[in-house]
Amino acid sequence: TMQDQPIELTITNKNELFQSYMPYIKNGGLFVRTNANYSLGQPITITLKLWCLADDVTITGKVVWVTPLHAQGGRPSGIGVQIIQE
Repeated sequence: TMQDQPIELTITNKNELFQSYMPYIKNGGLFVRTNANYSLGQPITITLKLWCLADDVTITGKVVWVTPLHAQGGRPSGIGVQIIQE
C-alpha cells in the first residue's frame, strides 16, 4: 500500500520549515500535507529534502495528528508525525 512507502517532504526555505515543524510534540514533529489516509499511532518514514542540505534525511516517526480532507477553516489535509529518536 502507499502508506508503506516513505513520504517525501521537500522544504525549500526556512519559512516552510517553521510552518511544517511542530515544536509542541515531544521530540519534535513535522506536519506533512497529504490526502492519503493514515491512522493515529501508525509508524511512518519520511524522506526529508531540505534546501540547505545536499543529502536527503530519513526520519522515522509515528502519526500523532490527522487533519482530514475538507477540514474546518480551510486547513490543509495532512498528518502530524512525531519524530522517533533512534
